[in-house]
Amino acid sequence: MRALCRAAIGCAWISLCLLAAGAGPAVARHVQSHSMIHLCCTPYEEQTAILTAARASGADIVRLDVELHGIVSPTPYGYGYDFAKLDRLIAFARRMDIRILAVLNGTPAGMTACPPGTDAEASWKCPPEDPQAYARFAVAVMEHAGEGVLAWEFWNEPDLSYMYLGTPEQYGRVLGAISSRARGRFRITNGGVAGLRSGLPFLRRAIAAGARFAIGNIHLRGTRLRSRAREASRFFGRRPLWITEHGYPSRPDPHAQVRYLTSSIPALRAGGADQIFVTLRDVDEFGPDSPFASEGILGKPAWDLIRGLNAARPSRPA
Repeated sequence: MRALCRAAIGCAWISLCLLAAGAGPAVARHVQSHSMIHLCCTPYEEQTAILTAARASGADIVRLDVELHGIVSPTPYGYGYDFAKLDRLIAFARRMDIRILAVLNGTPAGMTACPPGTDAEASWKCPPEDPQAYARFAVAVMEHAGEGVLAWEFWNEPDLSYMYLGTPEQYGRVLGAISSRARGRFRITNGGVAGLRSGLPFLRRAIAAGARFAIGNIHLRGTRLRSRAREASRFFGRRPLWITEHGYPSRPDPHAQVRYLTSSIPALRAGGADQIFVTLRDVDEFGPDSPFASEGILGKPAWDLIRGLNAARPSRPA
């Protein structure tokens, strides 16, 4: 084990690898991949390359976006489904022995209840007018995917308006309708909220409006991770806690990223995190100067850290 640590990440992090080898329950699971794959829009060749990289890192769960408005669309006779992209991706993930955490984003055209002044291009961010109708389509997609998807996350960062244009109550009613229609047949998480300050108040209101889910989901970066994870764990109660986005910028110093992840992953585990998803690749979604633009681990020293941690323990069921 010490030789593995020296080869992968250097002697300074031997202690973390020893913990990963099974020193306690705080580090019992693999570090998973937040892939930045979008089913609708990421080319298939790129999807397969990223899933292959995720598996090479030792992850066995990959978080990716499945846009409902890319599968369900209006037809002259109502609405129809196009499962081709989903089926192809699931088939490849099965061949790679990867389980999928699917982020179900978006409202199909013709179903939206948008705030006044919403641009047509942003209408997919709007809540549905009829939660029950939306739930029928959402659960039909879940049924079609079956065991090809490990868990379903309803929306990404719904507490932030860049992703979701509805109220917490609108979100809660839809998630409640999905959960009721699913009848416990699928693992469902709340949409990963963007931290404690905006996320927990949003979820309190959503739960009061009817939101139901089996796994607590939050994004944590920055400092005081153990105490913040513990606060999230208390909020979610008996539900498992999944940190579905975690990372640190590699610019200007890629070794600072390694040092950060070396301490942050055990801190999140100690705070109660059951699964941790580290950003796999760089995507300048928020511009090249954003700290998020360099928090991927591919091709960086942090890759060896994550591979070393995952190689140090066997896969376990989620």
